[in-house]
Amino acid sequence: MILLLKIFSLVLLISLTFLPGRAQDDIQFVRLTTYWDAPGIIQEISPLSDFIIISDSTTGLTRLVEIATGDIVTEQPRNDVIYFSSDGHYVSIYDVMSGNTQILDLKSRKITYEARTGIILIRFSTDSQRGRVDFHPEDRSDHSQVIEIESGNVLIDVPGINAQISPDGRFIGITDPLTQTVNIYAVDSGETALQWQLTDYDEGEILASSIFSPDGNLLVIYQHHNFAGYVFETGTWEKRYEITGYPNFSTTGRYITSNRHANYSHVYLYEAATGRLIDEVDGDMYLDIEEELLFRREARAPGDNGGTTRIIDLSSDETLFDVSSEGYDSISVSVVANNTLVRIYR
Repeated sequence: MILLLKIFSLVLLISLTFLPGRAQDDIQFVRLTTYWDAPGIIQEISPLSDFIIISDSTTGLTRLVEIATGDIVTEQPRNDVIYFSSDGHYVSIYDVMSGNTQILDLKSRKITYEARTGIILIRFSTDSQRGRVDFHPEDRSDHSQVIEIESGNVLIDVPGINAQISPDGRFIGITDPLTQTVNIYAVDSGETALQWQLTDYDEGEILASSIFSPDGNLLVIYQHHNFAGYVFETGTWEKRYEITGYPNFSTTGRYITSNRHANYSHVYLYEAATGRLIDEVDGDMYLDIEEELLFRREARAPGDNGGTTRIIDLSSDETLFDVSSEGYDSISVSVVANNTLVRIYR
């Protein structure tokens, strides 16, 4: 079935309609005008709400479309090759026909950067001023670049795999299999800020990642072969503490959840600033969007999606209540309405 996408313009905003004592004459209404129709479903709306990405499963085409005009900026025969920068001014496009990865300035409609990379997308820094480009060429070793988005200028080019750029674009972390090290480079100077020699590995199992916190103040170097994570303070590059399992920073960077997979996940929750282990469980753990509540599900058996989910107030470490999946195969718990209601799926 083809889904028809309809784009509307908001002509008049409804305001204060339901305030007590509001005169009927003061109530304003909305007129919706159809601009254009297009087959497909919306994959993403740009941060500035001026472009959309539409995927049409019938034709296999993905289009980048300007909302105001319906103009198609680019059309690609895949559904995972167009991504917006966080500020909405640029878009990363993998041109399937040429095999090139591009950056397009949406305002000027000019390509600021283009290269044959062998990858799908360019990773933008938080402020969208810099980007990380990975290369997997057939004629040389893997390497990564940090580029200036506006000009397309290459700021640094370093060898290795599993590259990550810091949120502010000042550092790039990358693993060099030849030297068995993780190297952190200062983008502007090209100097090595930190070099970490991998430990406790056997030949052929070298795999490590560098993960920056959302504010860029912390760096985790994670060794996949032994589930060990080493947390550093950026700038001083002092090792602060160690964690177990692959790290995931919370949205604010206040917490780290990590897991290691054996027969099923064993999950850890750390306080990012201190490395204090707050909790661990066989099952899973996640936070609400405000990072005030912890949802801690203890599985009944390896690979089980059920068990008991405990909701904990992180500010007081108080258990609010438990929800059991008894009689059901699985359970999912979340909060809605500004943390005033709990939604339970069983």
